[in-house]
Amino acid sequence: MAVTLSCLLFYPSVVSIDKNLEFLSFFRIPAISYSSTVIPIILGIWFMSKIIKVINKLAPKQFKMIFIPFFSLLISTLVTLMLFGPIGYFIGQFLAQISSLLSDNVPILYGAIFGLMYYFIVMTGALYAFFPVMLANISALGYDTGIMPISFFSSILIGSSTFAWSINQTDKNLKQLGVSSAISAMFGVTAPALFGIMTKNKKLLYSIMALSGLINALLSFLSIKAYSFVVPSIFSLPIFIAPTGNNSNIIIAVIGLVLSLVLGFIISLIITKESKSKVQEDSILYASAKKKNPDIIINFE
Repeated sequence: MAVTLSCLLFYPSVVSIDKNLEFLSFFRIPAISYSSTVIPIILGIWFMSKIIKVINKLAPKQFKMIFIPFFSLLISTLVTLMLFGPIGYFIGQFLAQISSLLSDNVPILYGAIFGLMYYFIVMTGALYAFFPVMLANISALGYDTGIMPISFFSSILIGSSTFAWSINQTDKNLKQLGVSSAISAMFGVTAPALFGIMTKNKKLLYSIMALSGLINALLSFLSIKAYSFVVPSIFSLPIFIAPTGNNSNIIIAVIGLVLSLVLGFIISLIITKESKSKVQEDSILYASAKKKNPDIIINFE
């Protein structure tokens, strides 16, 4: 049902709100394209989870198998298209406008905030809302000082930290997961590292988020500029070469690249090593206690 609701937002006639669809026109559903958004889907599925509980209480027992899917999907779809869809869409647009405002007026604060929140922005799909801003900046100014540089250094940072995480793993499957996720992140695809590793290691995730905020605050303060719009990867470094031939910007970018690689690796190596030591200590404690009392149950949380 969640997948069905998500797919409905991408259905061509729903996206364009064709005039022939009198049913949709009757409810005055705004013509908004959700093809690059995630927030409306999250809000819609959250609402559906609440509606299902209500219908489950009200529906006759004999007809629950029919009533719950039909009415919860019908109500959720209409409310999402009329309310949560536009709200989620404008949240993304608002974030993009705030990004542009801070980038122009308070670059160090911009780098700190969006560097810190970058991984959360990626995980919610809100990154797509920034694309028009980046393209407009590059078209009008010839460069972008906002989310484009941040996405580059944050991708490198999570790649190096994920590789360090893999080094401290004893399980071959986890090592393979870490290495492949690190390589993907270095090529701009951070989802495997974020969802497969970082979200399961909260201390590591928060540390990398904080480090991303610090590095990007420094680079924004130094007025780092990206002169092209590309997928952020370790091969995207040339986008920081100024067309005028001035080398100062590319030097700043190289400094940022080194900081992201080295600090991400060191911080992750330390944190994952501490976590590994804690697990070993817990295992020894459990084995000792179990030897003394075979029936003992210990919760290490």
